[in-house]
Amino acid sequence: MIELNGINVKLTKDIGEINTKRKEAITNILEGRFEKIADTPDNFLILYDPAEEKESSNNVAMRNGIAIDDDSLSFFISENVNEKLESGIITEIADMIFDTLLVEKNNLEIVTDFVASYSAKGSSFEKSLELFCPNGISFPDVKGMGLRFFVDNEKYYGEYKIEPYVNTPENFFINEEVMLKNKIPLTELNEYLVEVKNDIVSRTRLLLSE
Repeated sequence: MIELNGINVKLTKDIGEINTKRKEAITNILEGRFEKIADTPDNFLILYDPAEEKESSNNVAMRNGIAIDDDSLSFFISENVNEKLESGIITEIADMIFDTLLVEKNNLEIVTDFVASYSAKGSSFEKSLELFCPNGISFPDVKGMGLRFFVDNEKYYGEYKIEPYVNTPENFFINEEVMLKNKIPLTELNEYLVEVKNDIVSRTRLLLSE
């Protein structure tokens, strides 16, 4: 079974200057859900999940967070990723922020970066050689291998990568970073994200013969 370990979603849009007044407005509407990191540069705002353990106000392990500047709104999620993705929370919070900043919600450029893992049911290093090395070709000093694909379909283009997970050898590491070809309204964002996730699952199962 594939496990989503992280997702970064960047919405490119002319948001305008992120001045002190606008920072306060965003912080207020997200009160109790996200808090700002102190002393961020001018025209830039970072918010983090207050449930996360932090070493100091300026040193946060960014597991779930938001970054905003004058031309983009970005989300970083690495806890309960699938649950948050399916729930539509990214769209919900983006909608709140755009309403607060009086930014229209159409014509969004989207870049996504998914990180996932998949059980190899054994050693991912050994299984990678078995599955990815054709015709029994072997190299005595190669202990594992990965694949990199350039994807290009009617909706998006980018890269898909799969390789043994060095830190947890019983899993494969999967990464897909893609850009949407055509701008979309915010109302279509969650459907698109779920579609990309499902494509990743399909590619992975096909490659691993499952």
